[in-house]
Amino acid sequence: MKLLNFRKSGNVHLGIKTDKGILDVRSAAESLNEEHIPTNIMDVICDGEETEKVLQTFVEDPRVAAFFSEEEGIEWAPAVTEPKKIICVGLNYKKHADETKSPYPKIPILFNKFENALSGHLNEVVVPRQTERLDHEVELGIVIGKTAKDVTEEEALDYVFGYCTTNDLSARDVQKHGVQWMTGKTFDGFAPVGPYLVTKDEIENPNNLRVTAKVNGKVHQDSNTSDMIFNC
Repeated sequence: MKLLNFRKSGNVHLGIKTDKGILDVRSAAESLNEEHIPTNIMDVICDGEETEKVLQTFVEDPRVAAFFSEEEGIEWAPAVTEPKKIICVGLNYKKHADETKSPYPKIPILFNKFENALSGHLNEVVVPRQTERLDHEVELGIVIGKTAKDVTEEEALDYVFGYCTTNDLSARDVQKHGVQWMTGKTFDGFAPVGPYLVTKDEIENPNNLRVTAKVNGKVHQDSNTSDMIFNC
């Protein structure tokens, strides 16, 4: 299932991408008085597979036919709206480490972004006045759906709800002012997420996904998660 969020009349609506178009789950559920239908992406993530089944049944309900629309013209919101944590792994691609002439990390280099950094597909990000070196990096976002503690590597993907495309925007000059990367990483809008949150059942192997980034139509990055130093 491909889930998304979009803004409508000042509110964030949950949507589902289908062959018929985008189903406006919130409008359909409210109009049909279906109070058991989840209309918030965070509820769907936290409730997991049972909620997915409810949404799949709702998509196939003939009563929702009037609530489909085309993607064009919608105002996208972040595919994940209220994450408890945004944890990022730095220097985790071998080719990237090689091009910066950096040794491969022995343990993951972690940094964080905050909720203010979230933005949606096609949203405008204002370049901060503090930087003259704005950079971008395509990333695979892994959305954890269950509380996890003392989890083995073999069990880790059982805790994943789904995956999304993300963009790690960085103010490189601010980032390099000190040893902590976070200051250059978490300006407003510096974590575009989406357009879709894809449930894990649609991804055969997250450790073999192509990730690309274009700027003004020109390919700037083209890699694969199989190049990760520390896998998903």
